[in-house]
Amino acid sequence: MENRQQKDNIVGERIQSLRKERGMSLDALGKELGVSKAYISYIERGERQPGRNILVRLADFFNTDIDWMMGRSEIRSSSEEFAIPRLQPIPVYSCISCGTGLWVDEQPEAYTGAPDWMLRPSKD
Repeated sequence: MENRQQKDNIVGERIQSLRKERGMSLDALGKELGVSKAYISYIERGERQPGRNILVRLADFFNTDIDWMMGRSEIRSSSEEFAIPRLQPIPVYSCISCGTGLWVDEQPEAYTGAPDWMLRPSKD
C-alpha cells in the first residue's frame, strides 16, 4: 500500500523538487501559476492532483516534460541530453585586498563561469 501511495504522489514530489531547486517558496510558485500556495502545498503532499492546465504551466515554467512530471518517463526534458547550461561570468583577479575589500587590480585577469541556478540572489 505504501509503495502505491508513494507512486501516486510522484507528481507532487517532482514539483516540490523542482521548486526547491529554484529556491522558490510555495507562495512564489503559486503567484507564478496564478493559484494559492495552499493549492501547491496540497499537490506536493499528494492530497490533490493538478489539472491538465496547471501541469502544462508547471512543465513550461520548469522546462520539463509532462511525462517526466507524471512519472511516465525518466527523461526530465526532451532537450536534456543536448542542453548546454547557461553560465554567468565570474571575474578572476590576481590580487585583491583582504583587509578593506577593495580590488587592488581593477581589470580581471580572466573569467570563469557558473550555471545560473548556482548563483541565486542574496536575500540580504
